[in-house]
Amino acid sequence: MDNYIEYMVKRAKKSLDYLLVFGVLLAGLAIAYLSTFLLLVPTIMLLLVVGVIYFVYKMLGRINTEYEYLIVNYEMDVDKIISGKTRKRIDSVNLRRIEDFGFLESSEGQKYLKNSSYKKVDACADKKNGGAFVTYSKNSVNYMLLFTPNEEMIEYIKKVNPGKF
Repeated sequence: MDNYIEYMVKRAKKSLDYLLVFGVLLAGLAIAYLSTFLLLVPTIMLLLVVGVIYFVYKMLGRINTEYEYLIVNYEMDVDKIISGKTRKRIDSVNLRRIEDFGFLESSEGQKYLKNSSYKKVDACADKKNGGAFVTYSKNSVNYMLLFTPNEEMIEYIKKVNPGKF
């Protein structure tokens, strides 16, 4: 029988996200205002305003990010979902081959975060509340996956790889 665990989390919005929203809206309004001076060429003005509206729509949608963690047997796939439309595979990890597993608040988690020899793969909703990590190697490169698991995922990882917790 296959083991199947699926869990989705929304990335917590940061102050930088709100600053991005403000900046994009301000830039969009400025370009739309400046395009009114191109009344002599209405086609260019219309294309410019439509382009600005599309750009603002796309940029504002990018701050709505979710992460999906899917465990099937011993493989964990991590996907990034932007605006509920675009899905991108971030990484796939064999749970039997993880080198270490823990929580980001721990001293061990902080040690790995500061270690520059690990390539960080950030798929964590909120690093301060419930963030975890796994370390593993692929093609002789060390990785540290940051993610936000639920209790069921933690228990399954403990069961699959008990010596790494």
